[in-house]
Amino acid sequence: MLTPIIAFLALLVSLALLVVQYRNQIERRHAEIVQLRTQLITTLSSVTQRVQTLLFNGEIVRIELRRLPDTPDKWACIEKLPGLLTKIAEVKNDADKNIALLEAIDTQKANRSATLLILQSNAGKLQKIVLLAEDAEKQMLALLTSVRNDHVA
Repeated sequence: MLTPIIAFLALLVSLALLVVQYRNQIERRHAEIVQLRTQLITTLSSVTQRVQTLLFNGEIVRIELRRLPDTPDKWACIEKLPGLLTKIAEVKNDADKNIALLEAIDTQKANRSATLLILQSNAGKLQKIVLLAEDAEKQMLALLTSVRNDHVA
């Protein structure tokens, strides 16, 4: 008679431990999702600010180019600028779209392993946007240097 009671109590304790472990796993996964989502949004916001600065600098370059005397370098810069500004605007649009998608995620309702995997895979894709922004910064810096050298010369 005592053995079935002990077995039943052990079963109850095991079930209680299972419920506690399950709740802890849900909380852990939710924290990982929120943390990764926050990191992605922060990185994309930084990229957006950097790219917005590039667009502003591009407009400054456009104004400066009007003031320069006619030289072959001036015309080369004028030809490069619209394509570069278009590329920068596309990077900004990509970053803004990804920010909007990430901000739309309801982490309470999307607390699943699949959501975490999707966010982790998007973290790899985010690197592409960062590299595009860095490339655009290098191109803008080269263009600014060229305009500055023309202006000084």
